Amino acid sequence: MNNEGDIQIDGKRIYLRTLTEKDASEEYCNWLNDPVVNKFLETRKATIEDLKKYINEKRSCENCIFLGIFLRNSNKHIGNIKLEPIDFEKKEATVGILIGDKDCWGKGICTEAIKLLVGYAFKNYNINKIKLGVITENIGAIRCYLNAGFNIEEVKSDIIKHEDKYYDKMTMAITRSRINIKKGIELWNRAKKIIPGGSQLLSKRSEMLLPDQWPSYYKKAKGIEVWDLDGNRFTDMYSMGIGSCILGYADDEVNSAVKKSIDSGSMSTLNCPEEVELAELLLKKHSWARMVRYTRTGGEALTVAVRIARAYSKKDKVAFCGYHGWHDWYLSANLADDKNLDGHLLPGLEPKGVPRALKGTSIPFTYNKIEELEEIIENNKDIGVILVEPIRHHNPENDFLGKVRKIADEINVPLIFDEVTSGWRINVGGAHEKYGVYPDVVVYGKGMSNGFPMAAVVGKEDVMQAAQTSFISSTYWTERIGPTAAIATINKMKEKNVPDHLCRMGQIIGDGWRKLADENELKIEVMDDFLPLITFAFDYEDDLNQAVRTLLTQEMLYRGFLASTSVYVSYSHNEENIEKYFENVNDVFKLIKNSIDKNNVYNLLKGPVAHKGFKRLT
Repeated sequence: MNNEGDIQIDGKRIYLRTLTEKDASEEYCNWLNDPVVNKFLETRKATIEDLKKYINEKRSCENCIFLGIFLRNSNKHIGNIKLEPIDFEKKEATVGILIGDKDCWGKGICTEAIKLLVGYAFKNYNINKIKLGVITENIGAIRCYLNAGFNIEEVKSDIIKHEDKYYDKMTMAITRSRINIKKGIELWNRAKKIIPGGSQLLSKRSEMLLPDQWPSYYKKAKGIEVWDLDGNRFTDMYSMGIGSCILGYADDEVNSAVKKSIDSGSMSTLNCPEEVELAELLLKKHSWARMVRYTRTGGEALTVAVRIARAYSKKDKVAFCGYHGWHDWYLSANLADDKNLDGHLLPGLEPKGVPRALKGTSIPFTYNKIEELEEIIENNKDIGVILVEPIRHHNPENDFLGKVRKIADEINVPLIFDEVTSGWRINVGGAHEKYGVYPDVVVYGKGMSNGFPMAAVVGKEDVMQAAQTSFISSTYWTERIGPTAAIATINKMKEKNVPDHLCRMGQIIGDGWRKLADENELKIEVMDDFLPLITFAFDYEDDLNQAVRTLLTQEMLYRGFLASTSVYVSYSHNEENIEKYFENVNDVFKLIKNSIDKNNVYNLLKGPVAHKGFKRLT
């Protein structure tokens, strides 16, 4: 490349430098005329004059870097390496190398030269990807590129014609690692020594996503961008704070309202008026309900709802479907069978520390299998609560929710809908409104306050009044920030029709996954009944699925994305950043497909496979 001066890149045993006419030597000609050296070359330059012309062409080329390879100890010219063409719009380049001196073969010099040029190009030019196509018989070159960090993307049969014969073509590539994760990993390892499990949330454990590689901690978050402790900036195409930030991180309007509350005093001996304003806002949205109670997290709100429902029905047992948190009443289901909860989001949840006396008080049934609930009711005359997630990944079938409602009415017990995850995403309020089935109590959390702790239990008056017959009370349920954030968040959701945006973006993401999986012949299943939490699963053998999911997270992280097999869509996601996401997903899907075909998925992982479900950290 003509870059106002020649290039020289120094290595341990070799250096690379821009060639001049003086380098057009007889020895150079001999390489190109040696049938062993030139076996896989597309063109050959047989005379010194031809070489001079070729060198000058490359020196003046604006989209080419053409360098000679020289031994440091003797300055001997032993080969050439180039990037050509360089596509500055796509930020990609194609690499090629020739080691002409056969005495230097098999000594790692080819690999060293590739690493030098790749590192130089990534550092000094705005290139994100370097690729190449190589004949599959050229085993030596393939080995060099693999040793230099390139990955095999695909192999196509009979695609390259060389000397009247067709060869298979292997496409290889290396992507610039735009991240250097150090501080987050170090802090996570410190945290595990003083915080059991490392984090307060299982889903935020690094081992659940990318063991020994995950950045773990953030310095700043805005929109859908997250900055880690090392200053790396990532685009969040994964959980958006485990679904808590529907509007996007640090929404200006919500933050402004919260800052005013802080300045006015977030806590007092007296109550804050915002909790009344929020209650009126929630009840206006839920015409079937008359009363509201608050907590600050979804799990505790569900526990409050179960307590109220039990107080109302005066019966102990809970029939439930779905994931409902960490409290004793829920984990007690695994006292009867340690796999009872495996089908309800998280497998492996151990009920240690849960009183054995609670055994049999919480009984699970499977979503869309009404016969299981009917059997529970038949065999347990003391069911006092029915609790259901109205949707997570699949729509209700055969009037499932309506039949659950009918059973609750027949045995005269409260029906609770857990909308901690589903609420506020497909409409401003609960997903149950879409299905026209109304509970006695609905529980909200997560996204209702856009990243600030807040949860609500909304219900019918006769059921909710039972709260006054049981002690349910906590100091920080009366602070001001949560209600303030919820009011601002809900009002913006209504004003901007946020759920419609979430569903549209979710549809685009789901369609994109299908398209790229089909193009790359990758087996996946897209679950798009609940578009705002769009999800797919790899469809291979179970252990391989987990390894491939880990590889996806690893490769997307290197490309600047927090990503896995699901996306909590936010109002800050748009078609432009989704398009950039899919440009990278396409590359990673190619890599994954090839790694599955070549049976080398585990070799590409730079750390352990991610955990699946609950597991003790050591």
